[in-house]
Amino acid sequence: MRLRLLLVLLAGCELSSALSLGPRPAQAQTSEIEREWRTLNQAQAAHTAGREAAERGDRAQADTELATAAALYRQLLELNPLRKDLYAPLADTLLRRGNAAAAYALCVQQARSGVREVPLLVQLVRALAGMRRLRHALDEAQKTAATLPSDARLQALVGELAAEIGEHDLAIRSLNAALSQAGRALPQPAPLDTGISVPTLRLALARSLLAAKRPQEVPAALADLVAKGAPNVLLLVGQAQLDAGQYAQAVSTLLPIVPQLPPSQRAHVTVLISKALQKSGRMTEAIAALRQAGDQPLCMQALADIYMAETPPNPAAAAMVLERAVALAASDLRLCLDFAIVLDKAGKSDRAFRELQRCESLHLPEADVLTALSLRADLQIKLGRLDEGIASLREARMRSLQAQAPSGATKAKPATENPPAAATVFDARLAAALMRRGLQAINTSPLPKEALADLEEAKTLALAASALSGTPTTLLVQTTQALALGWLGSGRPADAVTLLAPLCEGPTASALLLSVFGRALRENGQPQQALSVMQRAEDLAATQNDTALRQALRQDQGETLIVLGRPFDAMRLIEGNDETARRQRAYALLSAVRAYYQPTQPGRARSTSRRGPFPPLRQGNEAPEARAGKAAAYPPLRGPIDLSEVQTARGPFPPLRGGSDAQPARGPFPPLRGASDGAEGGNGVNAAAPVLPPQGLNDERQVLSYAQAALRAGSVLQATERAEAMLYQVVALARGGQFDLALRRLTEVGNQFDLPTLETLLGPGGFTHLKARLTLRGGDFYQGASMAQQALQQIQPAAARALQSAMAVAYTSKAIDLLERGERGDVERANALLRSAQSYTQAIGPENQARMQYNLAVLQLYRGRAEEARALLNRLDPQVLPTVWLGLGSYYDFSGDSRTALDHYRRYLQSSEPGDPQLPLVRQWVDALERIYEGPR
Repeated sequence: MRLRLLLVLLAGCELSSALSLGPRPAQAQTSEIEREWRTLNQAQAAHTAGREAAERGDRAQADTELATAAALYRQLLELNPLRKDLYAPLADTLLRRGNAAAAYALCVQQARSGVREVPLLVQLVRALAGMRRLRHALDEAQKTAATLPSDARLQALVGELAAEIGEHDLAIRSLNAALSQAGRALPQPAPLDTGISVPTLRLALARSLLAAKRPQEVPAALADLVAKGAPNVLLLVGQAQLDAGQYAQAVSTLLPIVPQLPPSQRAHVTVLISKALQKSGRMTEAIAALRQAGDQPLCMQALADIYMAETPPNPAAAAMVLERAVALAASDLRLCLDFAIVLDKAGKSDRAFRELQRCESLHLPEADVLTALSLRADLQIKLGRLDEGIASLREARMRSLQAQAPSGATKAKPATENPPAAATVFDARLAAALMRRGLQAINTSPLPKEALADLEEAKTLALAASALSGTPTTLLVQTTQALALGWLGSGRPADAVTLLAPLCEGPTASALLLSVFGRALRENGQPQQALSVMQRAEDLAATQNDTALRQALRQDQGETLIVLGRPFDAMRLIEGNDETARRQRAYALLSAVRAYYQPTQPGRARSTSRRGPFPPLRQGNEAPEARAGKAAAYPPLRGPIDLSEVQTARGPFPPLRGGSDAQPARGPFPPLRGASDGAEGGNGVNAAAPVLPPQGLNDERQVLSYAQAALRAGSVLQATERAEAMLYQVVALARGGQFDLALRRLTEVGNQFDLPTLETLLGPGGFTHLKARLTLRGGDFYQGASMAQQALQQIQPAAARALQSAMAVAYTSKAIDLLERGERGDVERANALLRSAQSYTQAIGPENQARMQYNLAVLQLYRGRAEEARALLNRLDPQVLPTVWLGLGSYYDFSGDSRTALDHYRRYLQSSEPGDPQLPLVRQWVDALERIYEGPR
């Protein structure tokens, strides 16, 4: 019984134990599930609260809530590692807190472990976008969407990324595809695992439509949201209405939401309202709306834009507004650049350049570098830093080419290989700057190689810039014209004619282009054609009322007429009394004087180099050149000699000067071309232009007056030209026999001009040479001889021979003067002078050398040395110098053999030239001797 009772008690205990232990494991499991569920709810609540706080702009609250959510998600994953669905919302919290790299690492780890859940893939792509690898993120999203084309979440992801990256057409397609499935796959509350919601997508679609310039579609895209009256939705609607030109509706939509928006957005909406008011013509209200916004840099910038949009613009007011805005937001790059641009337009280029330098110090983003470079180049050029401006334009052009080059291209194409359209803007500006720099040296002769290279590059760039239009642009015509001027300055007029001829053949050629073409023709040796082209250009300028160009063309015609040898016609074309007109008039006068002594052949352009040798002072009997087909006669000592005079006082000695010493003509100079000369060759442009006969002066008196009239122009003439005019006066005075006045004028030349200027005209030693010649003829003989000796060491051989010939004449003339004076010792002094003159006879011809020998022989008769005289005369050939017969007759008369003297006098009469002034006297002697020795006839 006891045993049975004990067994029953034991069984009851076991049953009681079983009953008490049985329900405990189930209760614990239920508790853990409840705890996990509660934690998940807490995490999701914190996650949602964090997202809402972020949308409100409460960053601190958002960070706190999102951190709490992330900690709870991790706690859940520790409790249950199999909850792979929690990695996507955890990644979302990391992304919203700005930790994209951690989110990416988390998602990549799960994706590599085989998790292919769409939310996780969405967060993986969003993590790439958060790391600013937008292109990579879009590529990954498109690849993922291609595997699941019906998943609206992936289409929405592609649309959002495409909108952010700027591919709005793709964004619109993808977002429309996602929104079409919104009822099935995209619940209205935004899921925490993807963050994708229908309102967000509609807002993104509206922004893409605005960016794609399709504002009319925005109201339909936001139709479901407009009814709720959310400010951010109405903001997009107002923006769309503004873009669509519905300005009154835009103002009505935007005005009510201004108080509802956070301060960060109010300025933007105020700017939109002001634009709508401005577009609808309510300018005063627009300005008032922006001013009421207070110190908001964005509103100030819009106010400045309104000032700049006024007619006329008001850059001064805009600059004042932007100066205040920049002070409030010194690091705002857009404000900085706009301020620099407005300062430039206000004429404050130096301040604009300093502001731009400050902008560049703020590390401009790549998108603004090109704008800054362009503005910097403009300012540098305006400030006169042309080299720096050209360097900036080159850099901007290179960046523009590189930005538009295909991926992987490292080298930009040359300008001639069809550059992208955007680069042509810099092509044109660079061409204009290079043309400007090249033209700065256009008056330098010869043109520097660097300037010519600038003009050639400018022409090439302008050609590339005009290639898109298919017709020559104004810049191309300008650079072509500038290059032609450059080639003219480089001594390449033929190239300039070839370059300009195609542009000048048609009736559309401008007067300015024709003027350059006329200059090119003139410099190319075609002044007749040049004159016709310039006259055509003047007619065009007259029809366009371009007075300045017409005056310049008349001056060009005047210079062309000067080249044609018609300075008087040129002077009739010169108008006004300004410096250019006075210079042109003076140059025409000077050219007339030049033509008198050194006429230029019509068709030859005026040379810019030294014109020498300057016209010499030599008389016809001094020159070794032929004159009138016969060698110039060297003046002989005349005979016969009256024996009684020789035996007594020996005077007066027969003068050296004879008929051959008369004042000569202007020669030897080449004659002016006459109207009968052949016309010039050409390139077919006005080839039939009539040849104008030349004009010139008639005598030295006109030379004196015209040269003096040119000198009245004063400082408008260059120093060399003034010296040239005065030297022409010296020449004219000397040729007129006024040696004292010529020497006085020459002294003035020496006092007014330095030696390098004079040597430019006369060559090395030329001034000393000229002064020696004048002094020998009209001054102190011995001083002139000393100057001549000095000049012989400096002048060229041809000039030295002419000077030696002049010295021989001067020494002979001095000897004659001494003999005419007839004082004691003068005969011996004359003999010494003739001996000295003989030493310079190497420069004279055989006939003149014979005359010098003859003079010495006759002088020996004066000295009473008859045999010495006979020996000298016997060395001479009567065929070269018939006067030898006269000298031999004098010798025989002196020796007392009158019969032999008569025979020699007769031979002289037979061989002498008609018109010899000695012939009557010799005939008298012959008649007297014939009556003595042959009796009366």
